[in-house]
Amino acid sequence: MPDQSQGDEQLLHHLDGVYRFAMRLTKSDREWAEDITQETMLRALASEREGRGGRSLKTWLYTVARNVWLDVLRREVVRRKVASRHPVESVPSQAVPVERTAMLTEEVELRLSDLDQLPDRQRSVLYLAACEELDNHEIASVLNISPQAVKASLCVARQRIRKSQEVSTPK
Repeated sequence: MPDQSQGDEQLLHHLDGVYRFAMRLTKSDREWAEDITQETMLRALASEREGRGGRSLKTWLYTVARNVWLDVLRREVVRRKVASRHPVESVPSQAVPVERTAMLTEEVELRLSDLDQLPDRQRSVLYLAACEELDNHEIASVLNISPQAVKASLCVARQRIRKSQEVSTPK
């Protein structure tokens, strides 16, 4: 079936981008980002026949990745509530501590830290615009917000990044 292999190739073409987006969502937690990427690709393969609702494959995959991330966050909240009600019973965490790679230069790590300090929406909007080069409508579709909200979030995120860079840069 040539269509199946072509679909698989298209998914593989976006694999690195989905992983990079997952890294931003998880604040550079490699293991968690890999899990999100894997689950995103599994969901994409499983729902190939259902369609993407008119979205591009890239936009649709980022939406799926964001939803997988939100699902994990919701499960973690529930897990913590259960653990707090039953402190004797140990409920293992599926969240992995954040790890930074030693290969990043100090400058890049500082900028990523600035990005990680942003609220989730602003971090996601800025990352999708600057790194994945999605336009405002595609970002709106991924994050399920209006293009106007994307524009506003992008503006505020850039201002916060500039401000934090001014503070961290000695004069």
